[in-house]
Amino acid sequence: MFNSTRRQLIRSIKSSSIASSSSSTTTSLKRGYAITKIPLPSLSPTMTSGEIVQWLKKEGDKISVGDSLCEIRTDKSVLDFESTEEGILGKIIIPGGTKNIEMGATIGYLVDKLDEIKNIPTTSTPVSSTPASTPTTTTTSTTPASTSTTSSSACSNWKDRMNHSAPLCPSVLRILNENTWIHVKDIKATGRGGRLTKTDLINYMNNRSCSSNNAIDASPRITINTTSTPQPTTTTTATPTPQSTKPTETKPQPTTAATAASSPIKTAAFNDIETTQIRKIIASRLLESKQNIPHSYYTIQPRIDKLLSIKNKLAEKGVKASVNDIIIYCAARALQRVPECNVIFNLNGHTQVENIDISFAVATPTGLITPIIPKTNTKSIEQIAASVKELGKRAKENKLKPEEFQGGSFCISNLGMFGIQHFAAVINPPHGIILAIGGSEKKPIFETESLDLDNMSTEDISINDVQIGTFMSVTAACDSRAIDGVTAGKFMKVLREELEFDLSL
Repeated sequence: MFNSTRRQLIRSIKSSSIASSSSSTTTSLKRGYAITKIPLPSLSPTMTSGEIVQWLKKEGDKISVGDSLCEIRTDKSVLDFESTEEGILGKIIIPGGTKNIEMGATIGYLVDKLDEIKNIPTTSTPVSSTPASTPTTTTTSTTPASTSTTSSSACSNWKDRMNHSAPLCPSVLRILNENTWIHVKDIKATGRGGRLTKTDLINYMNNRSCSSNNAIDASPRITINTTSTPQPTTTTTATPTPQSTKPTETKPQPTTAATAASSPIKTAAFNDIETTQIRKIIASRLLESKQNIPHSYYTIQPRIDKLLSIKNKLAEKGVKASVNDIIIYCAARALQRVPECNVIFNLNGHTQVENIDISFAVATPTGLITPIIPKTNTKSIEQIAASVKELGKRAKENKLKPEEFQGGSFCISNLGMFGIQHFAAVINPPHGIILAIGGSEKKPIFETESLDLDNMSTEDISINDVQIGTFMSVTAACDSRAIDGVTAGKFMKVLREELEFDLSL
């Protein structure tokens, strides 16, 4: 009896000690995660920095998963940043209106309890660039390789390079193995418990690339000060003359340099225009496209009299469709007939995609953007016209969602409304083809079906045999790695048939 009671007492003591230790561990873990950083997210594949337009929540508000914390301007649009955690918005580190915020920078903190707000660190988060009016005195070397730190470039020990306080996930290990110059000690970890995430590595690599490019522009410039005016000197020359042997004093002659310095230098007025983030991205992607993609060009001049007739008939029915809307419709039908041109190119080769998602170029105040019409081949001209109008309006207001301008398989750029007769567009990666639509012009043509021009002389041709037709220039730029000349020629032939076909039939 005594032994049984003793055993029960020992078990109760052990269970209570285990429970107390587990509860203390849980409490410590909970307190360790009581304050959570809110990093600036990557809302676009090409986004390297962002701007907080305004905060939608204020300090002290209760936050649930999916609540919109603030509006962030990316390189292409303004999007809501939705919270992935729940808690209380303890502190806002970066206020609304701040521009050029680095990816992954801490913009605020979430807490579990209001009592934890006093424990939030007060360090500020730097932005990626300083205002243009702030002078900088740091001179950066123009050699890109010198921008990497000594510990990153000289580190050859694998264990030293991978040494981190928290375990590394497989995706992080893969990136580190592929990029041996990266040292984990140089990267700021933003994951829970100090873990290094894949986003941290990508942001670190992007920032290194940006700093290498900015180093070239940071080279010192030499300015010459021409405001000081040299004092003229008096020279005395002895000129022997028969009449007199006295030296004559000559008046000083102003030099050319002194004359130029005394008169103010007139310069033309100019304005420095700051390059927006979207224009930086456009320039980077255009450079990447022209350097890495072998462009080949193919031009046709289809007759569009029937196309214009269809446009007028639709207008009579109350359907406002532009020429560009009908071109998008015809391009979708041509891609259905030649699916080999509905491709995207990646590192592993080109992929023929099933959906025909055509994007069209829209000029906005901040730059060019290409909204996408999903499954264009399933839509009528009226539906395409409505989509183009609605997407174009929201694109100019920077209200497009990421899925509405990222992706696609085919692009159309139209400059015909500006009187441009012909131009060649640059391929928008990863697309395999882009159409450049020029302006239309009228040309005299012969009805070759009824006339044997090979056996006729100029006297046999009357003015009634000549007609006036409207022709349009269409140039396709193709990625030669995915679309060869035969495939491109086949597509352009089918596209001509679609543009010249009477759609009313």
